[in-house]
Amino acid sequence: MTNNITEKQSKRIKLALELGYFEFPRKVHVADLAEIDGGASPPAMNECIRRGIAHIVESYFSHEGGHTLHLSEEQANLMIELIDEFELDDELLKLKGVILKAKHRS
Repeated sequence: MTNNITEKQSKRIKLALELGYFEFPRKVHVADLAEIDGGASPPAMNECIRRGIAHIVESYFSHEGGHTLHLSEEQANLMIELIDEFELDDELLKLKGVILKAKHRS
């Protein structure tokens, strides 16, 4: 996995953010985002957003010196919630583990 997100991922994540997809409770759902975007099915939209977020989080960790992470309790909880929102693949499970370790060290 590279640390760069594609233009499509960037566009879709920005759309999701602007429309309240990441808020609790959500203001829109992935099916709504897919319809607004007009170029993806809901599963494809979900995968695009999930992979883009994984790239962003991976990039964050690589800029923090590997697995050294400095998050507030609130930030750590939010990142864990975001990861839990998606089907967990191996990369996201690894990131969740790093966040939990950092959270327990603080």
